[in-house]
Amino acid sequence: MLRILRKLQTTWTDPSDIEEHIRQQVRDLEREAAAFHESIGLLRAALSLASEGETFWREQQQAVTEQEGSTEDNLSTPENLILEGWRRERMYAHTLRSLYHNILETKKRFLYQRHDMLQQQLVDLPAERQPPIRALLQNALQGLLSVGIEPFEANHRQELQQMLQHQPTFSEPNPETAAASNSPQDTAAHAGKRHENEGHGNHEHPTNSSSSKE
Repeated sequence: MLRILRKLQTTWTDPSDIEEHIRQQVRDLEREAAAFHESIGLLRAALSLASEGETFWREQQQAVTEQEGSTEDNLSTPENLILEGWRRERMYAHTLRSLYHNILETKKRFLYQRHDMLQQQLVDLPAERQPPIRALLQNALQGLLSVGIEPFEANHRQELQQMLQHQPTFSEPNPETAAASNSPQDTAAHAGKRHENEGHGNHEHPTNSSSSKE
């Protein structure tokens, strides 16, 4: 925001410089809007998969209920595990859907505010140059508001599906746990333990373990 304000406060004397400055801001706006499109595509892909998961678990729960009757308050039973899976997928889908609509509204507000700020700079242009630049701003706004998200969604969906197809094993470390174990505190503790072992004559070398990549 400060960068934008600095640009708006810049004094221009040559009309051609003012026009080029506005055009450059339009190009900057288009690049900045790309971050919104990437995020929206990711949310739509995740929401689509979460909705499919919600439908899957609901159908499984209905099938088990019809076959075995009412469920009991015991999560160890298959029907309650299925019900718990459906509840969680439903929560994920609701959360993603809310984020999706929120970011859409944020994108619209962002684009309209930037469009209004650029419109205010048109008064510094000669009268004959204002109509084409005004048309440029309007076309840029409408184009950014109507960008097709499908390509972004397709790319992110492919990445997410690859994660779902990955078959983890019980011996495979959790990525989050592995990242936490690499903290400076853990590294220092590990180094202290190693020096302590060396001081006691323990020269055993740790084995290198490899983990699969998603």
